[in-house]
Formats: sequence, structure tokens, C-alpha cells
Amino acid sequence: MSERGSVPIELAMGAGLLVLPMAILVLSFGPMAEGRTMARAAAAEAARLVALGGPTNNLEPEAVEMVRLMATNAGLDADVVTVEFCEGTCQPVARGGVVVVSVSVAVPAVVTPFGTLTGTAVGEHVEAVDLYRSFP
Repeated sequence: MSERGSVPIELAMGAGLLVLPMAILVLSFGPMAEGRTMARAAAAEAARLVALGGPTNNLEPEAVEMVRLMATNAGLDADVVTVEFCEGTCQPVARGGVVVVSVSVAVPAVVTPFGTLTGTAVGEHVEAVDLYRSFP
């Protein structure tokens, strides 16, 4: 029995089994980085909005809607966005205080014929409220 020609076939199969998972892994970095960048930007914008609102204006619902709009503009489903404020609520906003916003987004990392693998991108931002600002 001749074994001539089996090495190229084994090499092609082995390279495919090694290269394909690596290519999928490399291709998943782009969407995850984009989701993380969007989550950080959304957290920064939401924290800024709440910090500028003052102690009498509860702008957390508007901030959540803004984050959902940013996710929609980034091509993500707005239903997979989670927004947390100061481990509960940031109201009332006081001079010299901080507003902490954490945004979590489910990002489709890899789309395959067998289904979509998702990852979670998290962004957090801390916005200081100026000691000497005037509130409306």
C-alpha cells in the first residue's frame, strides 16, 4: 500500500484545524473593541448629563434613553443595554459629589453559521460635580 500523497492532505487538514479557530478569534476582537468604546462613551455622556442636571432635576431616565439611542446608532439592539447609576441612584446630585455610571452592552462577537457568540462590553465613567457651580 502506497502512502504517497497523504502528507499534503494531512497538512491541509491540520492547517485548517489550526488556522480557522485563530481566524475566528482574531475577527472577534473588532466588534468587542467597538462595543467597549461605545459603552465607555455612553457612560461618559450619561454621567455628564446627570452631573449637570442639578439636585432638583432627575435626568437619569433621559440618560438611559440617550445610552439606548447611542447603542442603536452603533448598530446594537437597545434591549441588550444595561445602565447603572451610582449603585442605585445618584439623586440628589450635590456639589463636590460624583456621578458613577456603568454601561453594559451585549455585543455579537462572532457570527457563525451555527449561531452567534456574544460577549459583554462594559464601560464605566466617574463624573465629578463642580464644587462651585450654580444649579438652576
